[in-house]
Amino acid sequence: TDVDLRKTIQAATCKSEEFNEFARWLFFANGGKIPANLRHEQSKIVKYNHLLANFAILYNVNAMTEVFNQLKSEGYNITRDIMAEFSPYHTEHLGRLGSFELDLTKQVKPMTFELLVD
Repeated sequence: TDVDLRKTIQAATCKSEEFNEFARWLFFANGGKIPANLRHEQSKIVKYNHLLANFAILYNVNAMTEVFNQLKSEGYNITRDIMAEFSPYHTEHLGRLGSFELDLTKQVKPMTFELLVD
């Protein structure tokens, strides 16, 4: 029906707008303006920005999955409806201006891929 189609389109539009706002938040250098006037240079910058956004989203989803699994192990009932209230576009804990040091000897904890929901 038309109503179902409109709901689907609205939901997809909201997700796209959320992603774009998140990517815009990450791309803060030079006032968010791309200095290059060449199309292929602009394309590279946009693709790199989307790559960074996807890395941050992956980090957020992994952290959320760990918390949901921890709550589940403590006896909380985690449902799809509860999970739908959370967004992977949080920025409060991301340090855009921080100092980042790479420790290539540090053991990396494996990512959590499985989430059991009711």
